[in-house]
Amino acid sequence: MNIRQITIGTFVFIIIFVFTFSGFKTSKFFSKNITEDTAFVVGNETISKKEIQKISQNYLKQISNEKETEVNEYQMQMVSNFVSQMMVENTLLYVFAQKEGLSLSDREITDMIKKIPAFSENGAFSLSLYKDLLKNNGYTPEKYEQERKKDSLSLLVKGA
Repeated sequence: MNIRQITIGTFVFIIIFVFTFSGFKTSKFFSKNITEDTAFVVGNETISKKEIQKISQNYLKQISNEKETEVNEYQMQMVSNFVSQMMVENTLLYVFAQKEGLSLSDREITDMIKKIPAFSENGAFSLSLYKDLLKNNGYTPEKYEQERKKDSLSLLVKGA
């Protein structure tokens, strides 16, 4: 590991720790465009309560399906906290990537998506399957592609 990786990792850990355990809501201090649905604002990026809830529910479904049991309140809260931390971390990394001038083209994102096995039928990418799966999970193609771009840039920064 080089100094930059250690510095970025330390910075991200400190921010996540402060935001999670102090109950500090960045949106109250750094943005004038907050709504009732705003959970956090990092740079110009907003993390909504609905996004956190949707991702948390997906994790909880996986947990309950794997264990074939009901999820209790404690587990729900732990998953929600984990998802919040993950989303703040990824958003911090994405904002950092933007400030550093890192970017991915729409073509690169499209190529990545076409390689995802869940969107393939008979070994080839299926646009109709792609759109159907996104719709069934509450996404539009534009929203999903934007999230993949953010996630990919966050991973680039993590791996730097």
